[in-house]
Amino acid sequence: MVRLIVGISGASGTAYGAAALRMLRALGVETHLVMTRSAMVTLAHELPLKVRDVQELASVVHRVEDIGASIASGSFRTMGMLVAPCSVRSLSEIAYGNTSNLLTRAADVVLKERRRLVLMVRETPLHLGHIRAMAQATEAGAIIMPPVPALYARPQSVEEIVEHSVARALDLFGLDTGKDITKLDALQAYSCVECGRCQEHCPASNTGKVLNPKEIALGLRSYLKENGPMSEEKAAADHEPDEQEQHDAKEEREVPVVFVSEEAEPEPSA
Repeated sequence: MVRLIVGISGASGTAYGAAALRMLRALGVETHLVMTRSAMVTLAHELPLKVRDVQELASVVHRVEDIGASIASGSFRTMGMLVAPCSVRSLSEIAYGNTSNLLTRAADVVLKERRRLVLMVRETPLHLGHIRAMAQATEAGAIIMPPVPALYARPQSVEEIVEHSVARALDLFGLDTGKDITKLDALQAYSCVECGRCQEHCPASNTGKVLNPKEIALGLRSYLKENGPMSEEKAAADHEPDEQEQHDAKEEREVPVVFVSEEAEPEPSA
């Protein structure tokens, strides 16, 4: 069973933790959730969800004061841990090994067992102490991944921004959610001309493996039409002319067409 620990601390951005649990459930990953008390307070201010709603998204829920929980032991095998969001206090405890609750203890165990730890640090601006704590955590083996919005995909909602950031974080664990497909991925999928030559020359397919590159490309294209950055709705939104463009187009239509005769112009009279 694939297991991943998810920690939600008290920093702003509890939506990242909730989205991670939803996406991991869709992938069939067993999740072990630990929330700090500050996270529960922040959740009440930021999302139309109750603590129980978020807990129900997880496979197993651990109390933050339960230092004897399974995730506090290195013998409990997991892929690692995602802290989303990660407060500066949690970052500092993890960086310097001064753990005071189950969230930071579980993160410390992940580091000592040389497993993947991703910290979605939510704080700005940063002073030198914050930067040093991030450097210390990085030297210990953690990955600092602030949830920076990716605007190249033209997100249409806050939910899309959150999901894209979480998808990038889960990608660090080798988990592909399909939420972080770029425009380059989309263009490559749309470049398929359905000739079938990829299938004819595919080494795996020619040795009897069940693999159809053409079907993969077409399947990705179908998915992108509904969900990707090149979907029809997003493309229409991207290319919707603004008022200035509409005005310019109107002026172009109203410009009279003048036909110039090819006859030589008469010479000016003296």
